[in-house]
Amino acid sequence: MSYPCAIIKKTTIMIIEFSVENYLSFKDLTTLSMVAAKSFKEHKETNLIDVDKKLNLLKSAVIYGNNASGKSNLLEAMGFMKATVLNSFRDALVENNERKFPLKKFILNSKTENDSSFFEISFIHNDVKYRYGFEIDYEKIVAEWLYHTTTKEVYLFKRDFQKIEINKTAFKEGLGKETDAKENVLFISLLATLGKETSSTIVEWFKKLNFINGIHGQRHKRYTIDKLKNDKNFLNWVLHFIKYLEISNLTTTEEDVNEVDLESLRKKEKSEEVINLLASIKKIQSEQPRPAYYLS
Repeated sequence: MSYPCAIIKKTTIMIIEFSVENYLSFKDLTTLSMVAAKSFKEHKETNLIDVDKKLNLLKSAVIYGNNASGKSNLLEAMGFMKATVLNSFRDALVENNERKFPLKKFILNSKTENDSSFFEISFIHNDVKYRYGFEIDYEKIVAEWLYHTTTKEVYLFKRDFQKIEINKTAFKEGLGKETDAKENVLFISLLATLGKETSSTIVEWFKKLNFINGIHGQRHKRYTIDKLKNDKNFLNWVLHFIKYLEISNLTTTEEDVNEVDLESLRKKEKSEEVINLLASIKKIQSEQPRPAYYLS
């Protein structure tokens, strides 16, 4: 029996670990680790990234599970963390300091509804290891921290509500700004907005962290439609791929044309997103020039 899966890939975005607690279906602390097991030997040349003598990272990870078992929630948790880092300063200004974070806490427990949510990510950027995270409630930042590793891990700053402790040697860009962050603004976002070097580097890394979560996402849908319009090889590949979906009564024409009866596919599909995408494919398909031997 096969199950849907979520796939995490690493290229230049070198994630080491991501942890989340009290968010969506994650009641307890849950960690996705991209660190390769020391016993992993098979296909090391193609499947591993050699960071140093002590650390090897997986290029990809596959998460298996039944429908509604939390695979997509992991990506949504990462997406929430990214959005909070990028938008906390801007949104606090726009909403006149009354902003509430759109948290989706674990709701099947009365305790978690009153607890904060935890997010932490470790990654490598420009050969430096960073560990950044925060605890957050609906209206305020409960805690925030940033560590980096060159020879050993040291903290750059630590935050406990509005009390911020700065490493005066390693994080001079934070000095003098400890009282400037409002309770609903991440300190890292504030410093990046002020153009501080390390903080801007962290925020830029988050900007490059992207997610593809099935077919739900307007950006990816728009990209796909444009790709279908401009790349005939991609269009033919999609049509070929559709033939292998587990839907009966699909019909095709001449092999060279690779045209699929998308109307029957639309009638069997319940998702509006999929229906719209299939409609776009059908429209593009109809605009393709037909060979002389095609009979309608």
